[in-house]
Amino acid sequence: MLANPTIPDYITSHINPRDPRVKSTLSGCATDDVARRGFAARTGKPTYSYTCAGASFVTVGQHISQQINLAIAQGKLGRQTSTVIILAGANDTYPRIIGQSQSVSRVIQNIEPAAVRAVNRVRAAAPNAKIKVVGYPTVAAPNGGSCVIGQLPPQVFDSRVPQVERAMEAMGNRVAARTGAQYVSLKAASRGHDLCSRDPWLAPLVASPKPANIPFHLTPNGMNAVVSRMAH
Repeated sequence: MLANPTIPDYITSHINPRDPRVKSTLSGCATDDVARRGFAARTGKPTYSYTCAGASFVTVGQHISQQINLAIAQGKLGRQTSTVIILAGANDTYPRIIGQSQSVSRVIQNIEPAAVRAVNRVRAAAPNAKIKVVGYPTVAAPNGGSCVIGQLPPQVFDSRVPQVERAMEAMGNRVAARTGAQYVSLKAASRGHDLCSRDPWLAPLVASPKPANIPFHLTPNGMNAVVSRMAH
């Protein structure tokens, strides 16, 4: 979610990963670099991004464990590290729920251990770092609508969306508690900024009422708010 590439850059990076016109994170994924620059500006500290659109803990795309190992190998994650942000898990949910017909509770059972391992791996590599496990902004409207098509009355695209939101929020809290990390919830701050709102923090699939780089990623207002809370 934090890589937030434009659609053309995302496509180009998959065709030619070395295209010099595309900004990339240190994991080689396309990005608009707004999250990294925003975090660095707010904290005044050198900031390195290994984020990747489509990453997950254990399901699709780059795995968070791969990104952690790469950061260690490149010397960016170590005793000198002061803060580490981990925001992941959504891409572990829908492929398993829709593609494999797993229940929400089963999905959480499958990915929570990987999330704990990721935080513990960071802790071992960067013992002086404050580790922040960041949750997701509000997705569903109060009536459960998830509005994959923006600027229309709230549509209930999938009735499981609110359940997934609650389960992910609870999992994040548990992971932080089990590992001594800090959990950063975005739910209260993003209330009123769901996919069906006039100012969503996440862009719908089409017809977003606010500018956005790529569907189901942060809008500019959402990015600004999320980065501010991560840096706080």
